[in-house]
Amino acid sequence: HEPVSWNDAADLGARVIKAVIDRWGPDAVGMKFFDHGGGGGGFENNWAVGRFFFTGVGTRAASIHNRPAYNSEVHAAGDAGVDWLVIGVGINIRHHPSQTRFPATSLASEGAGNVTVAGLLELLCQRFLAGLATWRNLGFAPIRGAWLRRAESLGGQLKVRLERETLHGIFKGLDADGALILNQDGRERRITAGDVFPAEPPAPPARSG
Repeated sequence: HEPVSWNDAADLGARVIKAVIDRWGPDAVGMKFFDHGGGGGGFENNWAVGRFFFTGVGTRAASIHNRPAYNSEVHAAGDAGVDWLVIGVGINIRHHPSQTRFPATSLASEGAGNVTVAGLLELLCQRFLAGLATWRNLGFAPIRGAWLRRAESLGGQLKVRLERETLHGIFKGLDADGALILNQDGRERRITAGDVFPAEPPAPPARSG
């Protein structure tokens, strides 16, 4: 792990983008941007980077951060089916931030200090392909069961941030299609896309006098 300058990082990014365009065309470059405010605010808040990707790169592939399931925001998904899928996974290997709203850790901090990026990527791909084979051969049920066995806060309180509202409730599980089921005062709500957080503990009561 060595720090690099912004110039070096920008140069590397430019070279990668150019190589992708040269080989597969501009629509092979995807753009993901923030729009937690809703109402299309992502375009205004990210005007500079949007102009770079839409005008400079010329890509039509864009997805707003908190609405990944909307076909209208993923080029060609609604026209001819999805032929490919890009999945972003973040894993802290050697380092992790110390001042975060929720606790963070890294593989090294958990005793796996000998893990390399290449080794982890290879293992992740192997497990992903194994899960894909299970899904194709046996359906979604075993994938759902394995996910629920490892799920954090199952039966506990969750906060779910949607485009135009924030929900609080009890995490009841996943339905047969993989949607999150949130119980709100006895009423179950099915959620297919959103930012999910563990509920924050209530602030201690203020001490008087």
